[in-house]
Amino acid sequence: MDNNSNNYQTLNKNLPPDVNFQQGYGSMIQTSNMGNMQPYNAGHPSITYNVNPQPMTEDNLPEKFKPISPWGFLGYNLLFSIPLIGTVMLFVYAFGGTSKVNLRNYARSFFCIVLIQIIIAILLIATGALGSLTSGSR
Repeated sequence: MDNNSNNYQTLNKNLPPDVNFQQGYGSMIQTSNMGNMQPYNAGHPSITYNVNPQPMTEDNLPEKFKPISPWGFLGYNLLFSIPLIGTVMLFVYAFGGTSKVNLRNYARSFFCIVLIQIIIAILLIATGALGSLTSGSR
């Protein structure tokens, strides 16, 4: 018996009695309760399943999914607040200039907040509400 056969036997031993792991298919099929079911990925013997997955921690996360630290958020807030350079960097990070998912999402949310602030400022100027706030009452 080769090593693969031992793996399949181990899998079958740990599964409930009505589920069977078929060698060569790489999938589980139901052997009772539902009759004769076909494997859903038949013909793809290269598909394997990790039976004992490692728990995800910050140490074994891929680089693109690592979280931004609180100091990182502060640094990106300061960077995005710089008038010309910050705006350029905001567009770069928000629209695909980084492979880090969290940084891209943070830049997109910062961009949405900037757009909301611009729209509110335009509405205040258009309605004259800003002028009445600055003139004061006499």
